[in-house]
Amino acid sequence: MKAQNKYFRQFFYFFIWIFATFLYLATNRIYPNSIDPAIFLDNYIPLIPWTAILYHLWYPSLIFLVIKMKNNPELEELLLKFAIAMSACFITYKLIPAIVSVRPSIDGEKIFDIILRLTYYIDAPTSSLPSSHVVLALIAYHYAKKHNIKILRYYEPVILFVTLTTKQHVIADVLLGIIYASVIIYSKKIDKLARFNTVSINFIYNKTICYK
Repeated sequence: MKAQNKYFRQFFYFFIWIFATFLYLATNRIYPNSIDPAIFLDNYIPLIPWTAILYHLWYPSLIFLVIKMKNNPELEELLLKFAIAMSACFITYKLIPAIVSVRPSIDGEKIFDIILRLTYYIDAPTSSLPSSHVVLALIAYHYAKKHNIKILRYYEPVILFVTLTTKQHVIADVLLGIIYASVIIYSKKIDKLARFNTVSINFIYNKTICYK
């Protein structure tokens, strides 16, 4: 029974994480009252088109981490923090809509130019503050370092720079992303929430799915 409860909680947190991601994608548009958090330093960061590949490897890297930790007792904690992170980002995007004003026009026909142009087409320059890439990458880095998953230990920190060199985000997005990640990783209130959720979700599972 305890094992079933554990798997149910893991699935629940995974679902919230993915659902919040789909909500973001479905509502990612420019709002009339959007703010522009760019500062003059953003204009000095070069556009490096090939880093779009690293940018797009972000989500597969998160799934890879989940798979690597499938038998780890901290998987549930990881999924909870992913769910909290994406939900917090989504709520912030709706309360404080922001735009990315530093995106250039991509006219080149090299493969990386095409990939970056496609990225801009798919991903509107909105819902950027904080960078969800940064928030989740730092959470992933925390667990990759803790459990010595070397490839992710080296990859995840790179995301902080890649979000800037693809012009998908500005410096303020990255800085706020670091703050969000730090709170989610180290806050004792998150640990209390996890314990509360364990009791609550177990109760729901036992009263519904296991009810006979």
